[in-house]
Amino acid sequence: MENNFKEIPLTITDCRAMSLPVAYIEDNQLVINLNAVVKPIVDMVQKAVSETISKCFKKQQTLENEGDKWLTREEVMNEYHISASTLHRRQRDKIIMPKKFGKKCYYCKKEIEQAINGILND
Repeated sequence: MENNFKEIPLTITDCRAMSLPVAYIEDNQLVINLNAVVKPIVDMVQKAVSETISKCFKKQQTLENEGDKWLTREEVMNEYHISASTLHRRQRDKIIMPKKFGKKCYYCKKEIEQAINGILND
């Protein structure tokens, strides 16, 4: 049985200036337009990264706009001379509630001072 298929050389091009289909035959060669294949993927990644960065900036602005001083876990432990287990216990007992932004927790200084005053007054 004889093979009726003709070999067609493959050419891969980067057609940024031209608006060409994904693949076409030119001079008996199969030409693949990489922009038509890769550009939608790159656009999706850029959009996802842009949205993620935008969310992070909005969260940071929320912290800054609320006017209160926000402390990290380490800053709370250093400033109020408490251990990690004490901070965890206060958090578990819902005495001090952090705001979580991404993977990081922030504690409102005003709320911490109110909680401490409440504990001292009891």
